[in-house]
Amino acid sequence: MTFLWCLFAFQTNPFGVAFHPLPLARSLHRLASETPYTAADLNFAPTPASAKASTKEEERNVNSSNVSRKGLYYSLDHHSKYSHHEVAQCLELINADLALGARQLRQAKFLFLTLGTSWGYSVLDDSTLERAVAIEGGEIMTEAKLDEAALLAGQRMTGDVVANCHRLPGKTFRKHMCSPSDAAAALRGAIEACRRVNPKLQVVLTVSPVRHWRDGAVENSRSKASLHLAIDDLVQNQLIHDDATKGALRVASSEKQSLPEDPFISYFPSYELVLDDLRDYRFFNEDMLHPSEVTSKSLTEHISCVMW
Repeated sequence: MTFLWCLFAFQTNPFGVAFHPLPLARSLHRLASETPYTAADLNFAPTPASAKASTKEEERNVNSSNVSRKGLYYSLDHHSKYSHHEVAQCLELINADLALGARQLRQAKFLFLTLGTSWGYSVLDDSTLERAVAIEGGEIMTEAKLDEAALLAGQRMTGDVVANCHRLPGKTFRKHMCSPSDAAAALRGAIEACRRVNPKLQVVLTVSPVRHWRDGAVENSRSKASLHLAIDDLVQNQLIHDDATKGALRVASSEKQSLPEDPFISYFPSYELVLDDLRDYRFFNEDMLHPSEVTSKSLTEHISCVMW
């Protein structure tokens, strides 16, 4: 949504784009706790031999970018723009935006969370990694396979759903769909953490209208439906915090209880507006998947009319 077009003061995700609810929730906990990243939170990917500079011109290009002969340090919680060939610089980039995001979270009136997909990629554990590398032991490994094995050996295995795969080999991950209950539980905990540092924070949930065709048409529909169910759970089962007792009472829709008089979690139907109201392909970019700038401005106008 083009908040800049309406001159709204805003801060985008200081971790970079996150499509999955679990890494998104993890990043919100980091912002609420203001816990900085350390070298132990980073991974290292050596530069494959096939990508090393072979000419002086290529070498100059490598030295002028964030890619070096020895490789890159990166975070599985972050976009690749934070990657760097030096640990200190990588952490400086990450923690500078983390500090800025933490300050903004404590001052913000609204927090917009856009969910993109239920399909996630979990990092394999150490034992699975060892088996994945050992499977190559019975054959002569080509230079490309040696590069891949070296890259795999440099990963910090966590088992978490990652925010960004950083083009790592497919055998590094397990692809699976997050259930609505797991997504709702993760986001509920993250929202509670954010409201502890900013009790007046209003949370607006949306589902991205961008279709993930690489997962398949049917799988994309299942994924979006799962996100809608998770959001409905969050909206219908909000927590009311009692300042006197510091306790919490869940408002359960199954018991047909009404929502709080001043609910702090709401849903904005950007998904429905784009795919139902603006369903003509002239409202999409050339890839026929991403909404156009006209569509983004239309959604921002809808939000302005509803919220301000």
